[in-house]
Amino acid sequence: MALEQWESHIGLKNDKLVNVEPLVKKDWSDFLSEKITSEEQQEMRKSEGTGRPLGSIGFIERLENMLNLGLKPKKPGRRPKT
Repeated sequence: MALEQWESHIGLKNDKLVNVEPLVKKDWSDFLSEKITSEEQQEMRKSEGTGRPLGSIGFIERLENMLNLGLKPKKPGRRPKT
């Protein structure tokens, strides 16, 4: 299936975060059969549970700048009164 057909079929479009072409053309069976370490698995589960992106601090900071969102964890608890 051509990339244009995939885009119209599932709504994939390039944007400032994702270039969809490598995702559509990738051989996913090889990628998905790769083994991961227990540490990588823990990091993925933690990220999944919090809904925060998984990546290096630099990657997350670039996402924050591009999206104008705070994505890094904040201090727990209530804010002090000002």
